[in-house]
Amino acid sequence: MLLLSWEEKKSLYDLREFLNPWVTTFSRCTSLIAGIVFLGSVYCSNIPKKIYYLVSGSAGFFLASIILQTRSVLVCPFLATAILFLVASLRGISRLRTLILPLSFTLLAVLLTSTMISERIDIGIKEISSSGDLTAIQQVIEKVELGKALDKNEEVILSSLNTSMGGRMAAWATAAKITENHWFLGRGYGNLNNFIDVKKVFKNSGNFVKHFHSDYLQAVVVGGLVLLIGMVLSEAWLLLRAVKSKNFIQLYLILSMLFFGLGELAFVDIQTFLIFISAWTFFSFLQPKIDEFTT
Repeated sequence: MLLLSWEEKKSLYDLREFLNPWVTTFSRCTSLIAGIVFLGSVYCSNIPKKIYYLVSGSAGFFLASIILQTRSVLVCPFLATAILFLVASLRGISRLRTLILPLSFTLLAVLLTSTMISERIDIGIKEISSSGDLTAIQQVIEKVELGKALDKNEEVILSSLNTSMGGRMAAWATAAKITENHWFLGRGYGNLNNFIDVKKVFKNSGNFVKHFHSDYLQAVVVGGLVLLIGMVLSEAWLLLRAVKSKNFIQLYLILSMLFFGLGELAFVDIQTFLIFISAWTFFSFLQPKIDEFTT
């Protein structure tokens, strides 16, 4: 990214456009790895190495959420910090000093990025509020596809649909409509373009939404309640297994996927799932070594 910044004569904060359309997947995978590295500070007593893990993990979060401006990864630093608290509490009060460095890095990251994060969140809230309810969005999409004239309120809604969060609202409204009579077994495919003309609906920005921006909605659209239950049970089993084994890195991984899945594809996205399952398997093999540090 530094090389790209130099070649394009752009700042790091202007590189998001060069990673489209995979910027969210790239950010999500980066944040998963950053969380693992960040938690590595728990499993070592060497201070220089601990600092290295904290700096590297913080850099990953900074890259994903601030430079690439991906809101869906903002929860990851807080998850990592919460798990550090959990680790310290299980180790006993005498080991709470292990939190001094992680908390210092987290506080520093929040102070440095609070303005950019709050602006990004505010923009998202405005985009959602101006998009209207799901019924109004469905009507606008239908009119656009049929080439019918829009009134002023509908023009505002259409404009909002051509934004990041507005595009999600359009996808969710479409999901609600097409699954109304297919909620049990779904429709069998999950590309948004199978159901609406995305080039017409999103022509103002060119921000064509390819899927339904939620693991859970995607599962319902593709396989209905049957697939959704299967996915949720799988995630619940992984979560319980991580808790039972006290494997905090695996706990971080599955919690991240659960939260990502609310507003993005995570568990059902092939790139992110490969990162997730590879890390999960790797740290399953390292469980005996991890146990040495958590007892």
